Amino acid sequence: MKKHILFGLMLVLVMMGVNVANAATFGPVTPSLESRDGPVNDPNDTAADLNDGNFFNLNDWSQIAKIDTNDTDNTYTDGPLGISDGVRQDGDLVSGNWSLDPSVWQSYKAITLVLNDGRASNDVFWSAWLLEPGSTFGHWEMNIIGTDDFRNLSHMTLYGSPVPVPAAVWLFGSGLLGLIGAARRKSTTA
Repeated sequence: MKKHILFGLMLVLVMMGVNVANAATFGPVTPSLESRDGPVNDPNDTAADLNDGNFFNLNDWSQIAKIDTNDTDNTYTDGPLGISDGVRQDGDLVSGNWSLDPSVWQSYKAITLVLNDGRASNDVFWSAWLLEPGSTFGHWEMNIIGTDDFRNLSHMTLYGSPVPVPAAVWLFGSGLLGLIGAARRKSTTA
């Protein structure tokens, strides 16, 4: 019995060690529900990457906005996405606040914020963070979780998974088209 418990504890410790060794997530991004790293050796995030990887169990991601950072500014805006209060460390943009126009949530059921590493000196180039529904502002950092290793933000991308059109709308639309067609047919025969 003791051998089984000892074996189980060793297995748990090994599994934890493997997970810590593989964890290279950039963040945190608050408020968020969960995060996921991009594929190894894939330096640029795209909607296709998120869809192919079935990120957060969704495969209908589309890009909403993308902010490319440079070496001097600490505030950026691209459409509904904004970065403010940027903090630089040795010239690198390493943290700040993000903001989002609240109207974006009307069109998307899920939104993810992607942090892309400008140094690209490890196996993970970008991390996606699933935002809490309705979130409009928060904080982000470019440190590798669990370390003091800060990276440079190359760009921040906002992706959304669209709200599906309800079946009732399609049914109503097809019924309306049928009525229009019937009315036209009736007027041509009269």
